[in-house]
Amino acid sequence: MAMFQECSKIEFMEDDDARVPSCNYFSYEPIFIENFRAFANIEKLLPDIVGEYEKAILITNWVHNQWKHNGINEPSVAEPIQILKEAKLGKKFRCVEYSILLHAALNCYGVKSRILYLRTRDVETRPSGAGHVVVECYLGSLGKWALFDPQVNIHFEKKGMPLNAVELQHELSTSSEDVLMLVFNSRLNKRLKTRYSKWICQYLYYFHTDQVAVYPPKYPRNQIVLMPVNAKVPTEFQGTPIREKLIPTNSYRAFYPNQKTFSWEYHTVDSTSR
Repeated sequence: MAMFQECSKIEFMEDDDARVPSCNYFSYEPIFIENFRAFANIEKLLPDIVGEYEKAILITNWVHNQWKHNGINEPSVAEPIQILKEAKLGKKFRCVEYSILLHAALNCYGVKSRILYLRTRDVETRPSGAGHVVVECYLGSLGKWALFDPQVNIHFEKKGMPLNAVELQHELSTSSEDVLMLVFNSRLNKRLKTRYSKWICQYLYYFHTDQVAVYPPKYPRNQIVLMPVNAKVPTEFQGTPIREKLIPTNSYRAFYPNQKTFSWEYHTVDSTSR
């Protein structure tokens, strides 16, 4: 298991960033959506009247229960339906596959989402355990992005509002007691919350997402990477050159399009002062 690491305070720019291109996080073709829904058959789990946040919670719980985590195994093809087929045969997969499946399931059932690749500060030199993969949903009714970790079936709230990954990092770096960590409909107890907080913090430094979501992935592949002010743009992952073309930014507003409010606005820096 990777070492525990406390969250340190990191800074982002408040300004937007015109260099960040628009993204297509939801690029599944209609035929894929039809085939996925027929194979996954999640409809029976979803009430007729349910909000997108509640739907995301239900679908995350479904994905989490498709297999037991294995940090080494990979599917024959990194494609959502194939992952689900192999899981039904008893195979177990990584955080990567949980997130690929959750991304597909959410988008196929009307909840916009994107895969988020989390990286440690020492992503270039750490020999293993330098990344974790999760999913963020855009909840239009709330005007917010919300983080879901399908590997452990956890989502996050503060004062009744869901948190995205950067908001979570900020709250944990200030030792906030107001953050709820929820597993389906139950809160993590204090011991498990502390343990998960210390584990996830190490990954909340670099935040990558694909400009266009295509699975299995095709290269060259553009990724937007949100990184703290003064951070180095990574060129390697665990000692291996990064295959993706990175588009770096320090702007959380550019990385979280359409989000109306940010709970960490006071934790940013003014670009004109640098």
